Order: sequence, then C-alpha cells, then structure tokens
Amino acid sequence: MNRRRFLELAGVSGVAPAQPAKRPNILLIMGDNQQWATIANRSACRTPNLNRLASEGLLFERSYTNAAVCSPARNALLTGAYNWRFGTYEQPDTPASVSNDPFPDVVTYAQLLTRAGYRCGYNGKWHTSTKRIPLDFGYREIGAPNRYRDGAARRLRELGIQVDHEPPRRPVRTVSWPGSEPFGLWGYTDGAEEQTELFRVAEAGIKMLKRFAAAGDPWLVEIHFPEAFRAWPIRKYRERYDAAAIPVAKSFQDKFVNKPALQRREAESYGPMSAKDFQEGRAFYYASFEQLDNQVGRVLQALDETGQAANTLVVFAADHGAPWGAHRMWLPCFAPYEELYRIPMIVRWPGRVNPGTKSRHLVQLHDLGHTFLDVAGAPPLPYRHGSSFAPLLSNPDRASWRDMILCAWYGQNFLLSQRTVVTRSHKYVFNAFDFDECYHLEDDPDEMRNIAGETGPSAVVDDLRARLYELMERFEDPFSGQGQSGRFMAPRYLPRGRRMNAQ
Repeated sequence: MNRRRFLELAGVSGVAPAQPAKRPNILLIMGDNQQWATIANRSACRTPNLNRLASEGLLFERSYTNAAVCSPARNALLTGAYNWRFGTYEQPDTPASVSNDPFPDVVTYAQLLTRAGYRCGYNGKWHTSTKRIPLDFGYREIGAPNRYRDGAARRLRELGIQVDHEPPRRPVRTVSWPGSEPFGLWGYTDGAEEQTELFRVAEAGIKMLKRFAAAGDPWLVEIHFPEAFRAWPIRKYRERYDAAAIPVAKSFQDKFVNKPALQRREAESYGPMSAKDFQEGRAFYYASFEQLDNQVGRVLQALDETGQAANTLVVFAADHGAPWGAHRMWLPCFAPYEELYRIPMIVRWPGRVNPGTKSRHLVQLHDLGHTFLDVAGAPPLPYRHGSSFAPLLSNPDRASWRDMILCAWYGQNFLLSQRTVVTRSHKYVFNAFDFDECYHLEDDPDEMRNIAGETGPSAVVDDLRARLYELMERFEDPFSGQGQSGRFMAPRYLPRGRRMNAQ
C-alpha cells in the first residue's frame, strides 16, 4: 500500500480532520492466556477490581478471540482483520520458514487514531512483530517492554529502552514432553510484588496515562500484561486458595471419543495427571489472575486521580485463553474449546454505558479496533472483518446484531489449519488435519460429545457447515475455495451443507 492510499484510508492529507469537541480517551487493559471464567465470579478466581469494573459497565457473556495463539490474535486486534489481510499466521517462536511478520503495509487503529489527533502509547507485552516495534504501528511511546524478539529487541536497545526481567521462579509442578527437558508448569515467583513484571507493566501504564492526561489531547493508553506470570503467582496470592475446594472440570475425564486423535496425543504429552493436579494447577492459575487483578485496581485508581475517568472508555480483554487442565491439556494449542477461545471482555464508559449491564451477543477481539475508531470519530480500518460494537454499548440486547462468528487458525508450532463457526447455541470446527467437531454449547458446555462424529444425517451440522462457508466467503478466506475446484482448499474435505432458517 503506497502512502497516498494510506492517507486516503486515514482520511487525511497532512492535517487532522475536524473532530467533535469531546472525544473519549481510551484505556485498553489486556490479560494473556486468560479464560473467560476467571472474572465476574464465574469460577473460584477472585477478581474484585475487574468485578467492580463490570458492575460499572458492560460485561460481555459471549466474547471470543479470533485465534487461540498470541501473535495472530494480537495482529487481528491491531488491524481488525483476519490473518490473510495482515500476514501473520503463526507464532514468531516457530522456525523462520513458517513464521511470518505482519505485512509492511498493514493499517492499524493506532495509526488512524494518531492521525486523528490522539496520543497513543503502548506498555507491556508485544509479541506482534519480531522486526518492528509499536512505534512502527502508530504508537508514539513505549513503556515496560515485554516479549520483544530479534530485530524488535535490537530496535529497543538502539533507542536505549531497557527490558527488565522477572524475579526468580520456584517450580512446584514439573513436567516434560516426550522429547523435552523437564520444565516447570506452575509454581511461585519469588520476591516482592513490586519486583514482578505485572507491577512493572502496570506502573509504566500509570505513569503514561497520567502524563498523557496532563497534556490535554485525547489519548489511547494500552497496558498488555505479560503471559509469563500465568500460574506463577507470588506466595500470598496462592495461599488464598484451597485447592481441594476447586471443582474438577467434567472435561478432565474426556476420553476423546469421535474426536481428532491429536487431542489425545496432546493430553498424553504431559504425562499422567490426576484430579488433584487439576485442582492444584487451577489454584496457581487463579492466584496469578488475582495478582493481575490487583494491578488492574492500581491502574483504575490512577485513572480516577487524573479526573478523566468520566470521559474515558475503559476496556478489559485478553488475547486468548488456555485449557489449563480442561480436556487434560494445559498450554494453548490447536484445541477449539471454550477455555481457549472464549475470553473476558468488559467495557466501561460513564454516561454511555449503563452500569451493571450484560450482553449475550457474540463479539470478538478484532471488534475492538473498529469500536475505538467509531467512538473517536476517526476514519475506519480498511478491512471490515470485525465490527464496531458501539451500538451495543447503549443497547446491549439490540435485535440487530450478528448471529455467528468465524475463528481462523493456522497452527501453533505446527502447520495445522482450522476454521470454526460459533453461533448462539453451537460450534462447528473444520479440522483440515483430522475429522471435524461440532458441539451443542447449551446442552454440552464441557464439549464432550462431538455430534459431527456421529453417524446419520444432521440438519444442525449441515446448517453449521453452510454458515462456515458463508463466513469464509464473506471475508474472502483463501481456504474457502470459492469459484474453484477446491483441490487444495476446504472443499476437498468440507461438505457445504444446507442453511436452515434459524439455528
């Protein structure tokens, strides 16, 4: 994309367009590897500050990531698009032959907000590009950098930006994969809370938002908490949980009947795990997110101290979840389950969002950028794969809203393509590497019964296949095989199905 085309998309020609007198500030706080169930008293996890945020704003009950893996999810967030429009399909941790950096001409919401007069700053985990840094994507300041690799890390050193390191850890549960050395799956982080990466990222964000608030211009401050803390809390948080009192998920007994064989292989790769392991692992997992919640409280208090909370749109979300014992899996992988794809999402905007409201509508991570630009009165992103959910802020139950969403996944550590459609009641998963899955989320919330693997015709399964193709074609997914024989794409294995009137 050339500069002229970018300026056309941004709606500028060297001068910021006229804007409403009072545009909202935007504060985005991001968790990592965080399940939907970790907030709002949905589990044993204690998050008083996030619960308070939800009581003061809108809590989404059906919020999903685009892909349960960091880099593709984070690039979807930035661009409001699916992988084939921003170019990142895999993690940067994979070999260079299969790891892709974002396209050089991607347009991000931060670029468009900056050109519309916003002051944009980024704090914490990056994991978005190994070559470029937030300054190359529209942000103007960086704080507390985390997960910068290769060329991006060199750029930071050239700018004189220091990267601190997490205090020492002490494993409690050690495992090893069939071909790996033993490693800690959960345990304690030693040292004072003020020495942790969570504290450091929050502190950088607090200083940035106070500085931005004093400058007078509308601002965007993002605080991305690192994934390194996941299940590695400091001791005082872990001591608040009685592991024996934590319920063992029904899915921990999954036998993987009529499911892709790779799921059993993934579960078995951690070695024998007992119900007690599940409970202990969840206790450490929940404790780490209570520790994160404490830092969220500090950030919200700092916002109050600026006097600008009334004109600030606050969003809390996560890039993706993690199984953490569900289906006997632990780290994010190819599994399509709710623990990986369903994420927490809260929006607070005083005067625009009624306190304590909830919405059952389907929203996704890549809706956020479209929403930010909408409420800021800025030009839209070029690819409308996501949607602004600004209409839901004032009317969470509005009748006109999407009834299905698409999740697109290209693999994590291995190239394994997967497409998922989620509706109000069901989920259908096309696994290009194995047989497909379909779950009735209302009757089978633990996703134990794969109705796509059962014999005989099914109108529901046919409907979901038709919906999946509909979404793939709407968003120009190259795997849809639209207008082609499909030899190298989804039609090779995926029947098209028949759309029902309602589902």
